[in-house]
Amino acid sequence: MVAAIAGAGSYGLYRYASTIEDQAMEADASTGEQERVNGDVSTSNLSTNAAISKTGANDQANLIQPAGTTSEPSIDLKKNAAVTGPKEPSVVLPDFAVPLDPSEFETECERFVEELATRQPDNPLALNVVAMYYSQMQQTTKADELWKRCVQLAPNDPIYYFNWATNYLNRSESELALQVMEKAISNGLDRSIFTYQIAISLANLSRDTEVEELVSKEPNNGSDNPSLLLLLGQSQVKLGKITEARASFESAKTGGVYNKALVNGLLTCSVRQKDKEAAEKYRKELESFASEQQEFGQKQFDKRSEVEMRRFGLGIIGESIEVLRRAGDLDWAEAVGLRAIFLDPKNVDVYRLMADVYRDRQEPQNAMVVYERLSSLQPTDVLNHLFHARASADAGHIAKAEGLLKYAVALAPLDPSCFATMGEFLLEQRRAKEAAWYLRHAVQLDPSREGRSLYIRSLRESGDLEGAKAQEEILNKASEVPRVRANP
Repeated sequence: MVAAIAGAGSYGLYRYASTIEDQAMEADASTGEQERVNGDVSTSNLSTNAAISKTGANDQANLIQPAGTTSEPSIDLKKNAAVTGPKEPSVVLPDFAVPLDPSEFETECERFVEELATRQPDNPLALNVVAMYYSQMQQTTKADELWKRCVQLAPNDPIYYFNWATNYLNRSESELALQVMEKAISNGLDRSIFTYQIAISLANLSRDTEVEELVSKEPNNGSDNPSLLLLLGQSQVKLGKITEARASFESAKTGGVYNKALVNGLLTCSVRQKDKEAAEKYRKELESFASEQQEFGQKQFDKRSEVEMRRFGLGIIGESIEVLRRAGDLDWAEAVGLRAIFLDPKNVDVYRLMADVYRDRQEPQNAMVVYERLSSLQPTDVLNHLFHARASADAGHIAKAEGLLKYAVALAPLDPSCFATMGEFLLEQRRAKEAAWYLRHAVQLDPSREGRSLYIRSLRESGDLEGAKAQEEILNKASEVPRVRANP
């Protein structure tokens, strides 16, 4: 999204047509069947923008899932309500969750991923999502085959190697995991991307000297990766380097790692160094971990597993919406999104993905419904209201758009983007004097060049030529670049 919209230079949420005549011409040109925008199915965005995180020691078996990136659409309202009339929505959003027991939910997810793989057999983004599902469901052979196919289709994308190697690590096949990562490196990918996974594989194979060598080659000896330091400490204990191991564990703890493995490592080092006071301290901490595990009964575990499975399944479906949108399969993306909302009507991520689908389908009236729901779920998020206003205006609901913009200004009176957006809106409604009032406040909050230029325009159009001239002088002074003279 566009988090920077509330900051400096954040104007331009709306871009209306210059004249009513332009609007009419655009309306005439747009009649007939709308051309849908094909999504980019390359792996350069969806997969590689997922940060390949330095996974914590407790999370080493987790797969890194590619997160769909949502960019702010360009706004170009060129259809006036008087010309085309307001567009009414053709979608109804549910406000209740469909009751499904765990087996029914699992069956639905299974059926969905199978269809996804069948309909997108050459789309690595889609196959990656399916592979993640199979890996989580312990159908690891299927997952392996899918990631092998992903690597064939996109040999320069690290996410597929990363997930494939993790799949092997999940079933303790560290040699195969190393082979996958070496394949990635031989294809020109940066070795540092896989450092943590390589270290896990080497440690699992008791190649502890290599773990130590690997970490020593990292920038600052791995000090910026506390999980890697934990692994280093464990290998150093096995190598008999107790002093070094304790230092590694302490650094990992300082970096934010705190789990049973870390405390056990510190306890081992304290005992070996005959530090009785520290040993007693860490023994008590270790017992607290054991106590928590004993108190966590099987019934609670089953309930947590059910919740986690549902969350994972919904995540898979959500990822698929973005995959389908990028592949240009907008009808199916909409159908999947609506079903996802029925499964979890409070999932804000799904609504944002649906808004992108309706943007690509050029259906602002449906995006308007989605943003209305988002605004109700996150009433203090001003961006929701601004996008709701934008969609409403695009759909020809001008009065509603104005009301939403007033609402946003009242909600966030220190946010320049709210005033600027309202100013732009009023300018395009030929209400320059009112626009100038809002744009003056916008410039006071954020004296950016773009904002001041818009303010000057509103002053000119409202007939305040002296005010416009004064603002132009300020703008020109601000644009002067100071020069440094050479010493004589």
